[in-house]
Amino acid sequence: MTARRLLAGATLACLSAFPLALAGCAGSGEDLAGTPMRGQVSSDPFDRATDQPPTPTTLFRLARILAAQGREAEARFVLTDITQKFPTFGPAWCDLAELHLRAGRTDEAAEVLEEGIRRNPADARLTGNLGMCYMVKGDHQRALGWFSKAASLGADDARHRGNMAAALGMLGRYDESLAEYQKVVSPAAAHYNVSVLARARKDADRVREELAAARSIDPKIGVRQPPR
Repeated sequence: MTARRLLAGATLACLSAFPLALAGCAGSGEDLAGTPMRGQVSSDPFDRATDQPPTPTTLFRLARILAAQGREAEARFVLTDITQKFPTFGPAWCDLAELHLRAGRTDEAAEVLEEGIRRNPADARLTGNLGMCYMVKGDHQRALGWFSKAASLGADDARHRGNMAAALGMLGRYDESLAEYQKVVSPAAAHYNVSVLARARKDADRVREELAAARSIDPKIGVRQPPR
């Protein structure tokens, strides 16, 4: 993978708030701002919270803010930091891979997800996302394997089965694709989805067959409504 880290610790420094040390009255136990002097323990929950190390959730929120601001290099730094310090925090692996995928670095995204799965073998989302990386790469057979595994993990089963159906269709296994789609969408939608996959494969005969089947159930499916 290409080098991605920023050689600056300032990115995370904003998460730690340190009260200013002001000169206070001798023997009062507090400075002029009401902050305990050195050696004293604050009774204020907010003051105590600022002394705690950042949680993976806090860092993850920071990374998302940075990404939303277009500061993707900094977001990658924060997400990488989370994956190293909190390797079982699955969302960080997902977002780190997504940043790579959006930038067209599909191989790097797959590597991130593979490492995330190694640390979190029962994470269905990581597993399904790795399948999506292989779909983007055009390796539909490997994508199918990862989607099938994600579905077997039980979380978000409909989404993963829909992805399985898509991979099967792109492999030309239309009947199996249809069977999987029918588990998660209406019969008309299942046929229509297979027609879309057949069109992607330039299989005109199957496109006509599936569209006919879909519209025999729902004549309006796939027909754009005229603008009002």
